[in-house]
Amino acid sequence: MDSIYSSAKAIVSRAQPSLDGGIITFTLNNLIKIPSSNVNQSLSHTDITIIDHILSTYSRTGYALSIVCSIIWTILLIIVSYSTCRQRKRIKKRSETLLYLAPTENHTSRETIEIAIHPKHSPKSTFYRTRERLQSKWICLVIQFLLLTILTILLGTAVLLGFTVCGQFHTNLVSTPSHEESIGRLLTPTELMQTNPEKTHVFPRILRGLAQIRAYISEFIPQTKHDIEPVVKSLIEATESMQDRMTNEFNSILFNDIGVTEAFQLGDILGEHVVTLMTKYIAIVQSNTAFKHTFDRLKVEFQTWLRLVNTESPNNNDYQSCTGHCNELRSTFYNNVSIRPDTFMPEINFAIALKFLTTDRNQTAESVQAQLNHGKELSNSQLEKTKTLMAEKINIPESIRNMTNKQWDQLEPQLTKAIEEIDKISIFITRSISPKVSSTSSLFLTLNLFFWFSILLITIGLMWLIIRYHFVPTEISLHTRNRIRLGASIGFCILAFSIILACLFYLIGGYLYTEGCRYVNPEQNVINITDYDPIHHNYIQRAMFPVDAHINAFINRNWPAIVTMASQFSHMPIPHIRSPIYGILHNCHDNQGILQAMDSIRDFDMTTLNDPEMSDRFINLGKDIMIDSLRTINVDEMFPKETDENLAMASRLDDFIVNYEEVRSKLPKTYLSIQSPSDESTDYTLWPVKKMWNLWDIYYTNILSNRLSIEQIDRLNVATEKVRQTFTQLDNIISDIDGNLIVLSKLKKIAPHVAKLQKRLIELKTIMNNKTDLINRAVSLFDQHIKAKTPVEAEKLILQFGPKIMSKVGQCYRLYAAAEDLNGAICNGIVSVLNGFWFLFGWVTFIGTLIMLFSLLLLMHKTPIDQSSTVEKSYHRNIKHKDIPSMGTETSTNPSELEALNNR
Repeated sequence: MDSIYSSAKAIVSRAQPSLDGGIITFTLNNLIKIPSSNVNQSLSHTDITIIDHILSTYSRTGYALSIVCSIIWTILLIIVSYSTCRQRKRIKKRSETLLYLAPTENHTSRETIEIAIHPKHSPKSTFYRTRERLQSKWICLVIQFLLLTILTILLGTAVLLGFTVCGQFHTNLVSTPSHEESIGRLLTPTELMQTNPEKTHVFPRILRGLAQIRAYISEFIPQTKHDIEPVVKSLIEATESMQDRMTNEFNSILFNDIGVTEAFQLGDILGEHVVTLMTKYIAIVQSNTAFKHTFDRLKVEFQTWLRLVNTESPNNNDYQSCTGHCNELRSTFYNNVSIRPDTFMPEINFAIALKFLTTDRNQTAESVQAQLNHGKELSNSQLEKTKTLMAEKINIPESIRNMTNKQWDQLEPQLTKAIEEIDKISIFITRSISPKVSSTSSLFLTLNLFFWFSILLITIGLMWLIIRYHFVPTEISLHTRNRIRLGASIGFCILAFSIILACLFYLIGGYLYTEGCRYVNPEQNVINITDYDPIHHNYIQRAMFPVDAHINAFINRNWPAIVTMASQFSHMPIPHIRSPIYGILHNCHDNQGILQAMDSIRDFDMTTLNDPEMSDRFINLGKDIMIDSLRTINVDEMFPKETDENLAMASRLDDFIVNYEEVRSKLPKTYLSIQSPSDESTDYTLWPVKKMWNLWDIYYTNILSNRLSIEQIDRLNVATEKVRQTFTQLDNIISDIDGNLIVLSKLKKIAPHVAKLQKRLIELKTIMNNKTDLINRAVSLFDQHIKAKTPVEAEKLILQFGPKIMSKVGQCYRLYAAAEDLNGAICNGIVSVLNGFWFLFGWVTFIGTLIMLFSLLLLMHKTPIDQSSTVEKSYHRNIKHKDIPSMGTETSTNPSELEALNNR
């Protein structure tokens, strides 16, 4: 049946191709009255009714043409019916007249009377002769048989489909919402998940759609609160961050104004200088001590290594074999190379003196830095306590949730009223409309079954006529011809009634589909529109249905009046919805928020979500807490006397600063000396360690490795590795000392900073000891910066998180399910079936007309009775040969003639 319904809807869509919005646009533009300054437009609205729209729609090409064709077809069928019936009466009357005037002479026989009753076609018409030729060839009979059989099958198929459509339509209307009736209310969301009636059952699906809407409204507030909770948490975190930022900002502004920030900065510079100086000096002293210990160990290890080398080297017995380069190398490691004997480390008395000073005062770099930073740490601790106190008193999470919940709680009275109205509608449908429609549907079913039964009888009759008379070599008598003409007349009348019904259903079903259901079909074509967004200054592409364009135009045209009306019922701004049909049928399928589905977020006034009272509460509480915090600050505790002592010590640190570049230049580069074999003096030459190892590698590879056993080689390698590691340790120690000296060389005199910090601390103590002036100064700064800036920052947060919150509001999959239920109930359960009715009525009328016309034209060619042509020939032959029967024969035939007349 779906193909029948689809074909019917495709035909009516072609009949009314204009996508002008149908009854939806007509209702918006003419029946919905919005207060406006244009009084004439308002008066014109009252003059136009739905009847005007129906008549205007029917006057269009498709519907008007169907009406005209139906009228013409009906008139033609009535004329043909009347003509057929009239022809039957005329032939019957003529036959009776001929019988009454029939001759009774002795030579008149029964055959003569029969011939008088059925006059010959003389001369025979071309059409008559054509029909005779068609019946004289078997191929023509086969073609006629196939044609009439196919048409009869099509007619029978239409009849069966008609019975099916009647049953389906009746089932759709009389199916009762058993669950709703049993419990006396609409189903709850849990019950909706457990029931799923047939999609085309009208009242179960309508009530299910109402239940979906009711569930959506009843769940709107709690579900919205649940859906926006992640975004609200993010908003809370951002608000807490803003509160901390504003607190830090005020603290920074106040400290900048009274000079605390400068004091902390100078203290940081001084602390960094002191810590660096102490740390590096102590490290230099430690490195110097480590160098001495390592160097002493090197002397022992080096001498041990040399003795081992000389022991394993070629002895005097092998002296003759070690000549040339071998002898030179042997001499180098035998008595020429040694550890340098001079004292080569520079003096580091400056570092030793500072270490002694700090050790004597029991101070370390960490303790000095902690004392200098005590005020800053105390200030930070006080600031953290202030933040904690503000978080407890302001309670941002609860405040934000109360603000957002307050917005949705304002909608509760309107939503409650909507639920009550839905309950009233459901009760009215269940108790009033459904029983009446059910009884009306039973009557409609009876009439339909009577009609289709009549068509079924016509179909059976046509089949019997085709088989009985047309394809069997028999002829039709006059009486049978009259009966056929009578049946044909009745059939034409029924077909005329059928075409009238087809036209009525076409107008009703076509109007309902083309002006209503076509615009709420989820599978209709989508149009893409590119609009300029003046708020974000960019172009956006939107998808919509054709009817949405008309709805958007109506909303845009009346938007100021709509806003004015909405402000009388709620303080919340009304969202500017766009493309609601597309939003419900497509976007809500993805369970988007209702505002996001209808493209209402981009120009929604998010500032209305802000609560100015909450911002004022934040400001007042913050001010009170900060003032109380200032009252509790003790300047002597922030800058104790230890700070002054450290400043005094720091001012003397400049005495320990020396020329570090000069010290660096005196650091040793090598630790070896070498004496020439020919030089008998005690002078020596410094010899780089790297050069010594290069010669050793040659001596070991070319000479020793070939003359030593494996045990000797292992022993020599162990000793060599120890010496290498000791040299490396010495190099690392010197590198550390050099690096510390480089850092120290960047330090500058600290005495000017110390003097400036001492002066600043004196001024700061004077300011902070005067609490009254300090608090007045802080209040003025708070009002100037924080009080004026907080509402702006809060509005920025609302503009940032408002769209995310509103996109989650009212996730509308239930609205999509409700629209699907209502669409299936009304458009598929009623409108589609009505279109199926006219399609089948038209089918029956068209096929029935063809069959009856073809049947009459092909059946009426037959001669009146059996062997009429043979009788006619015999009669003419008897006349020709004057073979007149005797009186006895005439007398004997008279009773047969009377009997024949009586039988007729």
